[in-house]
This record gives sequence, C-alpha cells and structure tokens, in this order.
Amino acid sequence: MNIEALAPYLPQKGPFLLLDEIIDHDFMKSVVIKKTLLKEDPIFKNHFPDNPIYPGSYLIEMSAQAAQLIFIALEDFFKSNESINQKDILRGRVLKVENVKFIEEVKPGQTLEAHVVLTQFLDSANCAKISFKITSENRVVSKGRIMLGFAASGEQTDENKQTLQ
Repeated sequence: MNIEALAPYLPQKGPFLLLDEIIDHDFMKSVVIKKTLLKEDPIFKNHFPDNPIYPGSYLIEMSAQAAQLIFIALEDFFKSNESINQKDILRGRVLKVENVKFIEEVKPGQTLEAHVVLTQFLDSANCAKISFKITSENRVVSKGRIMLGFAASGEQTDENKQTLQ
C-alpha cells in the first residue's frame, strides 16, 4: 500500500514524512513499512557532508510514525474509498524511548524496513508501548522500544504523565 493515500491523515508532511510504503499491516498488532533513502535527501548534505549518515533520531521517528498506522483500520479505509474522520485517528507522540541500539550506520541509497509491534496498550493512561526493529537488506540496523501517548489535542494528558513517573 502506498502511503500517499494516507498522507492527508498523518500529522507529518513533506520531507519529514518518513514512510514510503506499507508492506504489512495487522490492525492493533503490527505494521511493516518501507523507506528508501534518496542520495538527494537534504539531511545527507549536512549530516555529515564527507560521510553522510542517516540520523538515529530519524530512525526512532520513522518507527513512531509507523506505529501510528497500527491504530488505523487500513483495510477498511482502502476498501471503502471514504475519508477517515480525523477525530477517529489516534495521534501519538513519543513519551519515552528505551533500549534503543544503533547497530549499523545507515547511508544514502539504502532501503529500510521498519517492523513495529504493539506490545502493550495502556487504555487507562492513553499510552501504547511498541517495539521496533529496522532492517536493511535483512540486516538489523536499529532496534528498541518506544512509548507513545495519545491525546485528542496532541497535548500530554495527566494519565500520560503518571505513566512516565
């Protein structure tokens, strides 16, 4: 599934939308996305000019963006050709990052796959714990865990804050 159909419903736009294609999706369980890193991507011009490396923070963000897709019933969306009500989409923001490892440098021209799994949904706290693994050519380049907090306004709720303490 091409991400372009969902782009209007995702908060990230333009060059900061770090997803190209949805390879696999299991509602409320997992998602696998693909991202091809173009040599012309502006990030490589400055990080670092003589030895361009994709930033680790972008790998975390890619996983967080993919995680939000877990909470959209994509199959229904693509079958119906109807718009999704913006209020029906959970918009998460990263609350916590745990045990992240950057195993290999990621270079221009590589194609990445982010494998993201919902490990726990804390309904009372409006939070989700996810694990991610990013691969390139079947080699793990990064892995870790992220906690996302959900609030209608995008602000951190009191329940989110209590979960972090």
